[in-house]
Amino acid sequence: MSNAEGNFELTISSSADNLYLEVSHVIYQAQSIPISTLQQTVPLSIYLIPRVYSISDVTVCSSYSASNKGNNYMYTPMEASSSISIIGEPDVVRHISSMPGVSQGMEGTLGLFVRGGNTGNNRIEFNQVPIYSYTHLLGLFSAFAPDMIEKSTFKPGGIPASSGNLSSSLLQITPKLGTQQSFSGKLSLSPYMTGGYLSLPLKKDTLSVQVSGRTSFLPWVVNAVDDGEGETKAHVVDICSIIDWQLSDKHRMDAMFYLSSDYFDYKDSEIQTLQEWGSHIFKLGWHWQGSPRLNTSLYTYYNHTYAAQQEISFDSYSEEDDKTSDLRIGTTLDEVALHGLMHYQWTPRLAFKGGLEYRHQQFIPSTEKVLFKNQKQLNYTPKLAVNAISLHAQMQYQISKRYSFLLGTRLTHQSGETSNHTNIDFHALSDIYITKQLGLELSYDKMVQYFHVFEGLPTGWSFNIMTPADASYPEEITHQLYTGLFLNKKWGETSANFTLGAYAKNMHHLVSYTSTVNLFGINDATWQDEVALGKGSSRGLECSAILHHKRLGSTLAYTLSKTDRQFNEINEGRTFPFKFDKRHILNAQFKYKLVDAVNKKGYKKQHFLNTVVAYSTGHKATLPIGTYQGILPPYWDQRQNGVHFPDQVDANAYHRQQMTDKNTFQLKDYFRVDAAYTMAKYRPKATYEISFSVFNILNRKNPYLYFYADDKWKQLSIAPVMPSLRWAVWF
Repeated sequence: MSNAEGNFELTISSSADNLYLEVSHVIYQAQSIPISTLQQTVPLSIYLIPRVYSISDVTVCSSYSASNKGNNYMYTPMEASSSISIIGEPDVVRHISSMPGVSQGMEGTLGLFVRGGNTGNNRIEFNQVPIYSYTHLLGLFSAFAPDMIEKSTFKPGGIPASSGNLSSSLLQITPKLGTQQSFSGKLSLSPYMTGGYLSLPLKKDTLSVQVSGRTSFLPWVVNAVDDGEGETKAHVVDICSIIDWQLSDKHRMDAMFYLSSDYFDYKDSEIQTLQEWGSHIFKLGWHWQGSPRLNTSLYTYYNHTYAAQQEISFDSYSEEDDKTSDLRIGTTLDEVALHGLMHYQWTPRLAFKGGLEYRHQQFIPSTEKVLFKNQKQLNYTPKLAVNAISLHAQMQYQISKRYSFLLGTRLTHQSGETSNHTNIDFHALSDIYITKQLGLELSYDKMVQYFHVFEGLPTGWSFNIMTPADASYPEEITHQLYTGLFLNKKWGETSANFTLGAYAKNMHHLVSYTSTVNLFGINDATWQDEVALGKGSSRGLECSAILHHKRLGSTLAYTLSKTDRQFNEINEGRTFPFKFDKRHILNAQFKYKLVDAVNKKGYKKQHFLNTVVAYSTGHKATLPIGTYQGILPPYWDQRQNGVHFPDQVDANAYHRQQMTDKNTFQLKDYFRVDAAYTMAKYRPKATYEISFSVFNILNRKNPYLYFYADDKWKQLSIAPVMPSLRWAVWF
């Protein structure tokens, strides 16, 4: 037993020189220490290296860790399944929408706005690599297979210094380590997504490989049954493979290949719309455990991200497919990076982390506008290359059992062809325990993002143009303060966790489209003609609660917030509400284990009922309140030379609309109830699961947008009741 200080005291005789003290724990590698070392060093701190185990048959009812705080939420794919997704399988990105401080974009999409930031300000890392294109089917679900994932950590504040180039929140997705002892896998089938997973030990205790792949057969089904005038082509696929190689007790290497690809093509007699986006990633890493106190990593990756949209208009007066216009926008990003990390446990209470990162990025923000007949075209496809080097350091100190703090800083210099930028990120996080269960959390973050994502679609999904910061559009800088209480309580077999906190956030050098009307128009040559620079602010109150009992797990998250924007070129320079400024956001999840039994053969079976309730104040919109006759633009009579514009462009030239002030109209409140029932059977060599889920079970017509047609206002809703049946087997 330890003494009052928590240390172990041993009396050693002088005749014990040839003996060893063995220290072991079920989840750590055992360590033998010569008695002579103990006699020479007093006191001695012993550090053990964690061991990796693969376990099965684990039941989790809560949706995230019961020890969460206002700036840290850790959860597994099993816990993420509490947030019922449209495709019926766990989605670690969608699960963020159930947490306080997060405003979701339009119905069913993965546009996530954290504490008033834009969705393009979030940083998502998979296996330490930033993922810029992470959704499928226009943002309906994420491109990460849950079977490859060990855990996810979401940080709306208290960002670690090792992650930079962001200005809102951080989601770190950690993949599993491959099992080197036995073969395992999984197969899942559903109407929306079908996939498989394999973990293979290529060499026992040394080399293993994991492979996952998913695709959707839904586009094929839609194409087969579609009897309309249009023709549709589409595909959805993601593939990931990770190799783990344990070279020795101290050295390990890993390699990763990741691919995500979406394609959509619709064509009728008047117009053809094409969209495609995805990522190709290669990563190679080396890890060295120099001692129980010291571990280092060195990894490099190549990331190719692309997104493009194209709209082709056809001559309605011609029987052939004669084009009148071909309009395109999009982005390509090629990124190469090298990152070195070091972690040193100086004392049991003091730890240091630091590293050096270099990255080279080449952006191609592209707009191409071609008018046929007279072959006029306006093209703008520059290649913008930047280089950046970052030095970061972080210290974590546990002063006592009741007080700890973390300080981190990151110095970055980015150079481009037209401008250079040097900035310092700063992060401070402190936990003060008032009692053993009750604590106070304080944090401050200064974050700098060195690229812009132009967002304009009402879905909350970015309009696919990315560009590096330059003299005209400087780097985005955010300052954020957070203070809150957290409480962990336990009564017998019941445990609970509560958080209550408030944040204040100021954002500078934000970018926005002044209007999305002309993006697929013919008036302007480049995207710069439609982009404005401004600022924003957000204030909010957040609270969450977790209750966990034997069979019941439930979570509740509530946010009260106000978010504004101000751009000189928008709304005549007056401050206006952010589009997704939702005053009240409430999310509740309940998971109950209905059946937990063992049959006569000793095989276990379990049944779960899961329910999600989501409510929020309606988002903001800008609506037309009147019409007036337009004055024709100069040279409009150029059509006499044979140029034919799309009919809508011609109509807009004559008839104009008077709009409300920016985002002053509030759509009706959002409300949705989801439900799922899951049955699992456990067998010696396999586990079988059938899950039936219903997204929006009440079929509530939540507004996507309002529009005026046929002399009356109408509402468009895009996500009706959506059932899904999913079958899976683990082996």
